[in-house]
Amino acid sequence: MSDPVEIDLRAVRFDPQPVTLLRAADMEVRAFRYSTGIEAVTIATPTGAVTILPFKGQQVWRAAFHGRPLTMRSMFEEPQPTTDYLSTYGAFLIHCGISAMGGPGPGDSHPLHGEMPNARFQSARLIAGSDADGAYLTLSGDCVQARAFSFHYRFHSEVTLRPGVSHLNVQVAVENLRPVPLQLMYLAHVNFRPVDDGRLLETVPDDASGLAVRQDDPSGLDISPDHRRLIDTWMADPASHRHMVPGRRID
Repeated sequence: MSDPVEIDLRAVRFDPQPVTLLRAADMEVRAFRYSTGIEAVTIATPTGAVTILPFKGQQVWRAAFHGRPLTMRSMFEEPQPTTDYLSTYGAFLIHCGISAMGGPGPGDSHPLHGEMPNARFQSARLIAGSDADGAYLTLSGDCVQARAFSFHYRFHSEVTLRPGVSHLNVQVAVENLRPVPLQLMYLAHVNFRPVDDGRLLETVPDDASGLAVRQDDPSGLDISPDHRRLIDTWMADPASHRHMVPGRRID
């Protein structure tokens, strides 16, 4: 084990061309700025690489291991400078919540997936060290969110990678800064790229007792006839949603 080395990313100059910040234990960290102005950090290991947006929701924008891209395809090649959820969609992992969750509907006007997905983080750090499990690189950050008479909290997130390991470890913590209880809702929203003929595995029953299909149209979304037919199919046979049919559009 070794004492960790920490880099305050607020002091880093993010340029269009990637710049190496650190090399340690066969891992490399590069910082750059997308053409849209969003800061990004790529951590590369012998097994893969992830790109994280340290100050924009601490989103894991892209992830790939063993040569396979894991992130879904979308119309957004780069993250956009907006807090509107559907105007910068396409990350691999997004933190959602904290004061509200999911898709708003009649009588519920909260932002889609809450305020966290594109929240501006006030601080971000890169930490390199080793522990009982070996060498690691961690990107962490803190974001304070406040709304008068509603909520005031600190959100902390960490993404850790290790050499020779083909996954990332994500941890979050929420500290309530108000003297009254915080109604907490959180979702780690992961967008995997589907695999043709793949199957979704779940722990719920394969019938209407365990699965419900939303039938009303989410506000602001244009629902196509094909999408409606797909909903009808799932309502008749909820288990049919598990099969990734080649060529079928996932909307």
